[in-house]
Amino acid sequence: MKNFIKSSKFTDAGIKKLILVTALETEVQGMIAENKQREIDGSALAYDNKQFIYMAEQMRAIANADDDQVI
Repeated sequence: MKNFIKSSKFTDAGIKKLILVTALETEVQGMIAENKQREIDGSALAYDNKQFIYMAEQMRAIANADDDQVI
């Protein structure tokens, strides 16, 4: 991984994309944790499959966006 980072040249937009997708992934991990806790408690899940699909679509949109759409 270190060699990849050294050899790659990230643009400002590329760095911003990485940050945005990482933020969404952090939200997804929180959603998973909340669902697990609710499952343990015997409660209804807070997030359903549609919400996870929506988050994945958002990540794909950011990843596929042109640089001028990100900045």
